[in-house]
Amino acid sequence: MLTGLLIFVFILIRRQRAEVRELLERLEADRVRAWPAIQILAELMADVANAAALSGDSAHLLAKRLDRIFSSDSGEARTFKEAFFVLSDVCNAGLLTALAGRFPDLSQTELAICGMIRLGLDPACISKVLGYDHEQTFYNRRTDIRKKMGLDRTVPLEGYLDEESRKLQLIHESYLERLRERYR
Repeated sequence: MLTGLLIFVFILIRRQRAEVRELLERLEADRVRAWPAIQILAELMADVANAAALSGDSAHLLAKRLDRIFSSDSGEARTFKEAFFVLSDVCNAGLLTALAGRFPDLSQTELAICGMIRLGLDPACISKVLGYDHEQTFYNRRTDIRKKMGLDRTVPLEGYLDEESRKLQLIHESYLERLRERYR
């Protein structure tokens, strides 16, 4: 009886490992398939935002137009800024979520600015998207972000965000690799 129970447990563990391996393979395949689409979408959104910023419209009109362009058809109240936030967070391995946890004083708008910087938007574009009348407002907010993060003046914000994103990407990759090794 004990031998039969041990064999049953062994078979169950092997089946669970096989299921976990299959799940990891599916996750990896989905990630590999989805990543280029996410990057293309990020580039498209950045191109649209940059082109709209050059249109010469007032900041208020442009922000309304962009919100309308990127609002959901299903009635969900997703704005352009929220779309950038989510997209940038996904593209950067959860960077904005990590920053929000590490620096709770950062507002949603400040986190969105960090995300837009990581997506490569120009300061003029970011100012227009956020509805600022003057580009200097963006630079003032950027200074506030640096202060809240405690960054030294010698450390560029872009460099800091790049480095943090790389660290998170390595953490995610090593975690997936450990799971793969464990369930082989």
